Amino acid sequence: MKKMICISLFVFTLLTGNAQDKFFFRVDFGPDHPILHSNLDQLVGDFDPPHKILHGYDAISGLYIGYSIKQNLGFESGVNYQVVSDRYTLIYKDSLESGILVATQAYIIVPANFYYQIHLLNSKFSVLPHIGVSYATRVKGHNISTLIKSDNPKFFTDTITSISSGSLKTYSILLNTGIGLEYRAYKRLGFTLNGNFSVGFNEMHRFNVIIKQDQGDDITGKLSYKGTHYYLVCGIKIYL
Repeated sequence: MKKMICISLFVFTLLTGNAQDKFFFRVDFGPDHPILHSNLDQLVGDFDPPHKILHGYDAISGLYIGYSIKQNLGFESGVNYQVVSDRYTLIYKDSLESGILVATQAYIIVPANFYYQIHLLNSKFSVLPHIGVSYATRVKGHNISTLIKSDNPKFFTDTITSISSGSLKTYSILLNTGIGLEYRAYKRLGFTLNGNFSVGFNEMHRFNVIIKQDQGDDITGKLSYKGTHYYLVCGIKIYL
């Protein structure tokens, strides 16, 4: 019995010793900018009021666990929580319209990224470019098309005659690319700064904008959120 316990302790010590710096845990938080795709060149929009400081930026937080596959190559996955403002701003040519949505939008994003770690200055600093995919799904927000509340209803007598907003697909697939910096402050602790850009493919939210023309029929502008966004986050990284 004692021999079995000694063998088990030896194997456990060997495995955990070899696993040092192989696994890590990271938590981060920072500003995030969701991007709306438009079907008209002169129609743009954001999930924010027009005069907000850092207009167009909301917030994202993340929890990750990673594994070093080889000396410099690794893999990480986790979960991000993205909160999008319940406000909006739409601009068509020189006309600006703003208002409030029925509900704040929130999304869960599950990334799966490969990274390559480039060590600098005796490994105290590292540069980590990454590439991968994500699965994004809506967890908060209205599910049916509904009229939204305008800050200036009288504005609808001019260029933009009506706006509606609604949620479509509940998920989207994203392609990720980005780069990060890490400062290894202690043996088991690092501080990180990560930037990421993701492109989405499935339409999860849409603004329908009816635009009055001087001549001819009215046209319908569409601003779609497919999960496309970019962010810059600060984090803490713990090596296991």
